[in-house]
Amino acid sequence: MAQRKLRADFQQFTEDLEIQVINGMLAQREQALRELLSIASHFHAQFAGHHINNEDEERLKWIEEQASELSVFVTSQKMSAYFADLRHRLQVLSQSFDSTVEYVQQERCFVLSTSDSLYHREVKRLKRISRQLQRSWHHGFHRIAKVWGREPVPPPEWKHYVDWSLITRIAGIKVGAMLLDAIEEDLSLRNDLASCLVAISDAGLNEINKTEHLQAAADRLYEYISRINARLNSIKSDSEERLTAELDVLYVKLVYAGTANAAKELSDVEKLDKETDELKITYSTQLRAWDTDINTVLSQLEIDLGFQRFLSLIENEIDNVVNRLSNPFNEDVQPTLQQLFEKLEQTADEFEQIKNNKKESRTAFLKRVQTVTTELNEYLHNEFMSVLNQAVDSTDINTALEEAFAEIVLNNGLLTAETQVFSSPDEKDNTKGEPRTDTEKVDFRREITIYLNHELFRKLRLIPEKLTPMLGGIQKLGSDITQIVDVNMQIADELAVTTKQTDVAISELYDLIHDGLDRAAARSRDLTQQVANFTGQISQECTQPIQVFRQLCERIMREDDYLYIKTRNREVKVTSRAIDWKQRLVRNWNRLSDNAEAWGRLGLQIGRKQLNALQILLGFDAGEASGTIIKSEASQFLASTDKSLKQLPLIYRRLFTSEPLQETRFYKARQHTQQIFVDSFSAWQSGTVTNIALVGEKGSGKTSVINILQKELESSKVKFVRGSIDFTTFEVAGLLKQLCAILGMSPVEDPGVFIDKVNAIRTRRVIFIEGFQNVYLRHMHGFEALEAFLLIISRTGNQLFWVVSSSRYAWQYLDKIYDLDGYFTHKRMVDEVKSNSLKDIILSRHTVSGYELHFEPSPDMRDSRTFRKTSGDELEQQKLLREDYFEKLYEVTKGNISIALQYWQLSVKEIIDDVIRIRPLEQLTLTLGDGFSNDDLFALGAIIFHDDLTEQQMADALHIDYATSRMILAKLTARSILYRKEDRFYLNNLLYRQVVDLLKSKNILH
Repeated sequence: MAQRKLRADFQQFTEDLEIQVINGMLAQREQALRELLSIASHFHAQFAGHHINNEDEERLKWIEEQASELSVFVTSQKMSAYFADLRHRLQVLSQSFDSTVEYVQQERCFVLSTSDSLYHREVKRLKRISRQLQRSWHHGFHRIAKVWGREPVPPPEWKHYVDWSLITRIAGIKVGAMLLDAIEEDLSLRNDLASCLVAISDAGLNEINKTEHLQAAADRLYEYISRINARLNSIKSDSEERLTAELDVLYVKLVYAGTANAAKELSDVEKLDKETDELKITYSTQLRAWDTDINTVLSQLEIDLGFQRFLSLIENEIDNVVNRLSNPFNEDVQPTLQQLFEKLEQTADEFEQIKNNKKESRTAFLKRVQTVTTELNEYLHNEFMSVLNQAVDSTDINTALEEAFAEIVLNNGLLTAETQVFSSPDEKDNTKGEPRTDTEKVDFRREITIYLNHELFRKLRLIPEKLTPMLGGIQKLGSDITQIVDVNMQIADELAVTTKQTDVAISELYDLIHDGLDRAAARSRDLTQQVANFTGQISQECTQPIQVFRQLCERIMREDDYLYIKTRNREVKVTSRAIDWKQRLVRNWNRLSDNAEAWGRLGLQIGRKQLNALQILLGFDAGEASGTIIKSEASQFLASTDKSLKQLPLIYRRLFTSEPLQETRFYKARQHTQQIFVDSFSAWQSGTVTNIALVGEKGSGKTSVINILQKELESSKVKFVRGSIDFTTFEVAGLLKQLCAILGMSPVEDPGVFIDKVNAIRTRRVIFIEGFQNVYLRHMHGFEALEAFLLIISRTGNQLFWVVSSSRYAWQYLDKIYDLDGYFTHKRMVDEVKSNSLKDIILSRHTVSGYELHFEPSPDMRDSRTFRKTSGDELEQQKLLREDYFEKLYEVTKGNISIALQYWQLSVKEIIDDVIRIRPLEQLTLTLGDGFSNDDLFALGAIIFHDDLTEQQMADALHIDYATSRMILAKLTARSILYRKEDRFYLNNLLYRQVVDLLKSKNILH
């Protein structure tokens, strides 16, 4: 208390208040703080001594245990009974004093002060005058009484009375307010310990310098312990100092009671009741607020712990996906590729050394080629491709990801379900002085599961679309390597066996093998890099979204922004609805635009046709008359064609030969024909009379189709025979002679006898006949052989399964005369090859050559906006040029495979460092002039119908004399439109398309 003399009763009240009330309440505070200190010290000792270096899971378990212990401590503290105890102690204290006390009013209470108001001044003046009058009267009365001999009367005293119950209540309110502030500090310390656990949890999120961050969290815990110790050391002195100040103020109020300066609270019971109620409300409100704060912190800490475990689960599952997809390539494919590269390099070097030694004969070379071919073939197919195919086939990206997603969702029980969180992120810059009560309930498990589906899983599900093409590219490149080796060794073997020493020099064969194996080795290096890129891309595509998701999770946990996920889910839902409406509008708009564009194109075409018709009616011809058969630049190009083709590498000339296909690897876009054959043949085997006609332009691949069908029959051990009508044969005897030779029969001259002999054969067989267009001559008596052939096909259908091939235009012509479709149950137009199929046919051959491709742009393409937009992106430019080239190639060749193959070879401009540069197709465009006579045109039409004609047959077909026929053929041959082989004339394949288009424009062909 202050150094002043107090009344004994107030001194006693002060002592009793301290002993009975203050000390008891302080003891409770001290006990709670010591228990909190014990918990904190235990935390620090365990964490700093052991758990700071633990694995994440052990540290999370430790934090979980400490959070549970802190929660038990918070629950066990009966803070709600704290003020009830205070009221009880104050009630006991007030009962030890009388209900009222008497105080003598001191004169100093009536001394005027400069701080007094006018009212107080007047009151004090009246009080002082009244007291002076009373004293004067008492003094006069005392003197008179003394004269009369009476006992002296004591001077008058002015007193007032104070109710001790009110004093106790006032003191209780002061003590309650003091304790409330102190308890709030204690509760903030309790919540700070929860914040230390959160800091330890957040420190574990930082993968970089994790130990350093965890040590900083341990230091923070140590500072917290120091604060509790300091609070314990000062708890009594702080309370005594504040209590003394409050009681001094109360004592002064007691002194002035009953005077003009008397405190109203000494008599205002209603005010005391109100203050008491406000104190109760404040205490209960603050207690609930602090409990809400710490319980929310602990609930968010529980979210953090489950969240970190769940995040580790996600990362482990995605890591498993990466390992599952990458391990077959890293552990099996890459070592095999290294072995393949070394084997190819070693074999290529071996042939290079043999070539340089010049000691081996052609026989020894052939033997060595056969040995190496066998060894490489066994290794490539039995080891290399087996390992590669197994790795590719086992790489099911979709299944791996979906299994991981299922595992992640099934384990979302690690996450906290409905719980309380703060409504806004924690502001780290603000020192927490007040408890936070801005909380909201959230089902975190549900929200994070929704978020995973529409954010993380959605991104990861795009991975197969990105990686599957790479996977296909790996398998294709592996197959290309195998084919490069197979084709080079096979061609070398074939040339060594079938050619003479003078045809192909042995050194050229060595170069063929060495260069082919070198290119295959280079491709194996490319495949190694491609596999590395694939596995790296797997890791990148899988881990990048996880890293982004982890960063988001860490931010949420550090900033306590747990409602972000819920908000994000709502935004995505709203956005998806908006996008759905937008997509509908866009689709409708695109549909309207497409319709408008289609109608516009139709109108433009109709306008052009009407304009052309009007020009013809008026006698105008917009065409440019050249007066020549072949324009000069085209003629020069034709003259240099053979020379250009001979300059190509040997492997390239062999791959793009115009000879029919012998291998299925280059068989593209005609699988439907195989299915028709299988269906028709199955019906024939079951007893139904069926047959097939393969129809197409010359060079469209009819022979190649028959080769493939023949291989299928050989593999299934079905008996068959094969032959062809090699040249125009319109006499029955000539036809029967060829058919008997094909079937291995003795010659006959009558179709009936031939039919009987065929039907007498016990074994049913398949018969392939090519050149159906050669069994007639467009002449009065030129259809006898055709009629006999149709009769034979019809009468022998039970015994022979006929497969015949015919050129398109001969078939169309004969079908109008003899209704050929009625003689054949199945017909397939094999020349209907699409643009993409034509590209596959060419690139499948090119790929096995081992060369790279580079397409050059034409001037028009270089100036186009589309090409300029890809400036700086070589891959996009090459993709654009490749697509443009094959579209134009299809336009020029109309899908004729043989012509397309020749144009492709002629498109080769140069070969530099194993890179084939392809010139624009515009530079190869061949244009016919308008210098053809009618006889020329009809002669060309006859060649198209018959494939080949002699001079006499041409005269018969055109009904002209022999001399004129010879002159026409000589002229067309001199212009390189026709070429002569022995006594027969054939159409130049490079001009086949131009001639067909010309004849169609003249209505000779339809």
